[in-house]
Amino acid sequence: MVIRLNIIVCLVVALVYVMGVRSVWAAEPLVDVDWVKENYDKSDVVVLDLRTEYEYRRFHIPGAVFARHPFGGWRVVGRDRIARLPSPALFEKLIGNLEIGNQNHVVLVSRGETVSPMAVAAQVYWTFKVMGHDAVSILNGGMRAYSDDLSSPRANKSATRPTQPFTAKLRPQLVANADHIRAMLQHGRGTIIDFRAYGVFSGVNKEFRIDRYGTIPGAKHLSFAWLTIDAGGYIREPGALKRIFNHVGIALNGPVIAFSDQGLLGALGWFVVSELLGHKDARVYDASFRDWALDADNPIERRLNPGADYK
Repeated sequence: MVIRLNIIVCLVVALVYVMGVRSVWAAEPLVDVDWVKENYDKSDVVVLDLRTEYEYRRFHIPGAVFARHPFGGWRVVGRDRIARLPSPALFEKLIGNLEIGNQNHVVLVSRGETVSPMAVAAQVYWTFKVMGHDAVSILNGGMRAYSDDLSSPRANKSATRPTQPFTAKLRPQLVANADHIRAMLQHGRGTIIDFRAYGVFSGVNKEFRIDRYGTIPGAKHLSFAWLTIDAGGYIREPGALKRIFNHVGIALNGPVIAFSDQGLLGALGWFVVSELLGHKDARVYDASFRDWALDADNPIERRLNPGADYK
């Protein structure tokens, strides 16, 4: 009888442990305001505020950590003046300084008013994933959604947390570069998706820091603004996203590379493709079209040149 009781106790303890681990590591890509209100004060949850310091100091979710994004090593600017992923060592230092450990479930909170802050959250989410950290989620709607709920608790004092070690484990399979693009063009296998505005994709306009107009040859197009409801702070649910991809004729078969001007909007596209639609063979072209356009030997397709002489 005693032995049987001990076995039962051990099973209960093991179940509680597994459930506790699962609560940390089985992180949903998107969480809502109700989830945050129920979990922000748990010891394994760290809310990471991606807004400006002024906005953070005015008010924030209680216990939230100010991320100092994009400073402090979130992106590293090279000699070509292009911002790219930090090294694992630099990322470990950055996250360690924010007192986030490998055991923490990180919840990313952006401003949330429009699609652009949600793209910031998606890029930070992707960065965590590249560095081997799976316990990360995005608050859908950002701080705008949290603030709209008048019952949401607020704070205006900086949070203090115990120092936590963080170890990065690089996942290069989530990152694309120009060589990956060239190989895909050569073999004709996979899908390259341009998530910029249509005017930039077609070659009518361009980003001011890029000298060349157009897109990567053969790239499919899906505007980043379609990924959120009314180009706002709420990322669409998977059923709606599937209908959008079907409408524009993008089939997620084989490897996928998402890109934009500098990777920010491409990260939002990757988040939708990989995390919400479940297509895991997907990468973000870090530095994206700005990197591609630097090499004059890289081909570019310009579909419309409004300044051309049409005689």
